[in-house]
Amino acid sequence: MKSILLILIQLIKSKNLMQIHLEFYGEIAELLNKNTETISIEADNCSLDELKNKLFSGSQKLQDIQVKIAINNSLATPLSKLKNNDKVSFLPPFAGG
Repeated sequence: MKSILLILIQLIKSKNLMQIHLEFYGEIAELLNKNTETISIEADNCSLDELKNKLFSGSQKLQDIQVKIAINNSLATPLSKLKNNDKVSFLPPFAGG
């Protein structure tokens, strides 16, 4: 009986999660040592700024990068809200000519 209750609780909790697909480019990808990742976060109206702070909190170098962030290939503002299955791309400053 207890295991069924635990399964039901997990199912209820899982409905409050959303999948976010992350893409990292340039220096950000190098510092994180990865180009992509899919994460599950609570579906609590998480903003891009909140997501960035959670992801970059362990590295001052990452926090110092002036990053542009896109949702589903469109540049977004820090206050933009995330939805289930969004693709979020972290873009460092571009250089060159």
